[in-house]
Amino acid sequence: MLSPAKRSIIVLLLLLIMVLGFSGGKDNGVAPIVETDFWHQTNGPGGGIVTSLAINSSGHVFAGTYGGGVFRSENNGDSWTAVNTGLTHTYIQALAINSSGPVFAGTYGGGVFYSVESTN
Repeated sequence: MLSPAKRSIIVLLLLLIMVLGFSGGKDNGVAPIVETDFWHQTNGPGGGIVTSLAINSSGHVFAGTYGGGVFRSENNGDSWTAVNTGLTHTYIQALAINSSGPVFAGTYGGGVFYSVESTN
């Protein structure tokens, strides 16, 4: 029969193994069970429900929204700017970026629009 102190130590060791991820003494390429800070929330955009995202070769992030049009962030989401000039429908269903630079925005019921300035 184990003493209460020994049982407590065994339970703590088993919990530690479960939390840290037991690999059987070898590196199996599996990350530990507990991951922290994988996701960080951005500062927006604040113009509607985000329905689509696209990133150009310069790292600019474009967010299509339902009702707010298209927003661009040049700093990984720290700030967002609406880029809706010429966009007559602001309910965005999809975004795509052409290899030559233009952003294409597919809208709900308004057709497809493309940016006139290169985004690269």
